[in-house]
Amino acid sequence: MFKGAELIADDMKQHTDNDLKRFSLLCCDIFLREACLIISRAPYSTDVKFIPKGLHVNPKKMRNSLQEEIDNSDDEGYDAILLGFGLCGNVAEGLKARKTPLVIPRVHDCIAIFYGSNSRYIEEFSTNPGTYHYTSGSFERKRLNDSNHGALGVDLDPDHEKRFEEYKAKYGEENAEYLIAVEKGWSKNYTRVVYFDLPEMKFLNYEERTKGIAERKGLEFVIKDADMSILQRLLSGEWNDDFLIVRPGQSIISTHDARVIDAIN
Repeated sequence: MFKGAELIADDMKQHTDNDLKRFSLLCCDIFLREACLIISRAPYSTDVKFIPKGLHVNPKKMRNSLQEEIDNSDDEGYDAILLGFGLCGNVAEGLKARKTPLVIPRVHDCIAIFYGSNSRYIEEFSTNPGTYHYTSGSFERKRLNDSNHGALGVDLDPDHEKRFEEYKAKYGEENAEYLIAVEKGWSKNYTRVVYFDLPEMKFLNYEERTKGIAERKGLEFVIKDADMSILQRLLSGEWNDDFLIVRPGQSIISTHDARVIDAIN
């Protein structure tokens, strides 16, 4: 049953029982492999546009890019436009549904999506705030000159990127990583490195590469099972209270509470 349709029935386009529901997915490319895998198994037709992870360093630019993609999808006859990311440094705040409903997980960022829930993410963060998180996308979608190899939620400012290249040329990559970490105080605040494991991605051997990063940084290495249930439910139309449905004419706002985000007219 198309559970999400029950929640936005008044705004959904009319279909017969034999019609295939159509979604547009605008997704952070950190989920490229995972999203493609889930889409191949999902019961509905989904067109996908991946947004570069690197845009997170410029929230305004990323927000404008997303709104442009939302607007471009409006006249394509989609039942809903799905957003494959969270609030993400307030990137989602201000995004507006024009003619087509938007659906977005109520999570702070992409790390929470890999943990499978906002509550689990908060629990992990409360006990281990100084954690680097890695996935297959960390290595494949990292920004050029990223001394942290694409760790989720960690971005270098332009000055650090420039100095990293200078240090790398003078002292080598590993020493450059250490010097940048000391400059930003990470050597004092970070204590472990987590790799999100998915059985389908084991052949990529990124687990070993992440372990090597932990060893070079002198940090504890931990493997966590990735829980992709949020992304699975998003793409399957199973939109319960873990998702915000933004009706046409509404915009996303940050709530600064357990709801994370809400919609206003």
